[in-house]
Amino acid sequence: MPRRDKLSEGTVRFIRESGLSALELSKTLGVSPSAVSQARMGRTWAGVEAPTRGDSRAKLTREQVEAIRAGSESCRWWARKLGVSPSTIHSARVGTTWKA
Repeated sequence: MPRRDKLSEGTVRFIRESGLSALELSKTLGVSPSAVSQARMGRTWAGVEAPTRGDSRAKLTREQVEAIRAGSESCRWWARKLGVSPSTIHSARVGTTWKA
């Protein structure tokens, strides 16, 4: 039986490059926020290359880290918005990763 994916390679690239939250993207694309988050983090659609961010292992850009450190939003809020784990946000915020 053929796969019936609601996402395409182009859509997955858009998800990974977009700064929109998983909820915003899910409403726009007509898929669940979970499908968006899983595609963004590479749990699904692993064969689609992620956008280059300088360091190919980086989950966040320098600009995102600066916004996280300057903002008062919770780690959980940022994690949902950027499609990463709350621990990734916490590590960037306190300087465990992304040291100044």
